[in-house]
Amino acid sequence: MSLSLAISILILISTTTLSSPSHASIETTCMAVANSSPNVNYDFCLTSLQADPQSRHADTKGLAVISTNLSSVNATATKAKIPKLVAKVKDQDTKEILKTCLSVYKDLLDNLKESLSAIQSESYSDAITYLSAALAQPETCEDSFSERSVESLLAKEDKDVGGLTEIALAITSSLK
Repeated sequence: MSLSLAISILILISTTTLSSPSHASIETTCMAVANSSPNVNYDFCLTSLQADPQSRHADTKGLAVISTNLSSVNATATKAKIPKLVAKVKDQDTKEILKTCLSVYKDLLDNLKESLSAIQSESYSDAITYLSAALAQPETCEDSFSERSVESLLAKEDKDVGGLTEIALAITSSLK
C-alpha cells in the first residue's frame, strides 16, 4: 500500500469518525451506571433502554430523557390501574392504601415531568432533585401496604417504576 493511499484512508476514517454524531452505547452506559449505583440492575437497564429504538443512537443526555420517559410511561400505567383496583377490592384498608398510592403516583408523575424539563434544559442538579423525589415515591406506596400488614397489589409496578427511575437518576447524575 502506498503512503499516500494510507494517509488518504486515515484522513477518511478520522473525518468520518469526527463528523458522525456522538452517541452513548447502551451497554457502556448501563455498565457505568450499574457500577456507580448499587440499585441499578445492569440487565434491567439494558433491556429497558433497548425497548426504545431511539436509544440506539442517543447520546447520554438522550438516554437520560429516554429512561425518564420510560419511568413516566410505567408510572402513568400504574396510576391508571389503581382506580380499577379500588373498585375491585372489598377491604376498606386496602382501598385506603390504594388511594394513598394514587396520590403518590400523581406526585411521582409531576416530579418526572419536572425532571424531564430540567434534563432537556441541562439543569441537571434540578433534574437530580426531582428524580430523587420521584424515586422515593414507589417505596412510599409499598410502605403504605407494609405498615398495615396488607399484601401489596402494586409490588411489581412499584419495583419497575422505581428501577426505571433509578436508571434515569443514575444516567442524569453522570451528566453533572
